[in-house]
Amino acid sequence: MSSFAHRIGIKLAVVHAAVFICAAAYSLLSTDPWAGLVWNYFSWIDFPISLLNRLFGERYYEWLDNHASGFDLFLYPPHLVHGIAGTAWWYLLPRLVLSKRNGGVWPGDRVTDKTTPP
Repeated sequence: MSSFAHRIGIKLAVVHAAVFICAAAYSLLSTDPWAGLVWNYFSWIDFPISLLNRLFGERYYEWLDNHASGFDLFLYPPHLVHGIAGTAWWYLLPRLVLSKRNGGVWPGDRVTDKTTPP
């Protein structure tokens, strides 16, 4: 039997992945020059995971420009950070905020938790 945190985490991760795929398709296929700014919304949605974008500096983009291939769209930092790490964050987030009784990491409340003797 799966825990409440697992079931909620799966649902949140699926929704996040679907929104990410829509945003990635919009930013790649749009003729609007401002379409890439859609990742700014993800900076708020995926905080604090979005701070990983800061790890990618100019050297990474220079390397990416020199080694361009069909795989370079996957290596684009917003795709790595928001697509993979952001989706994993939304899967794990319920575990980080719920009690152990619900599949999380925090101990239950002593007053309302009936599973532990007084």
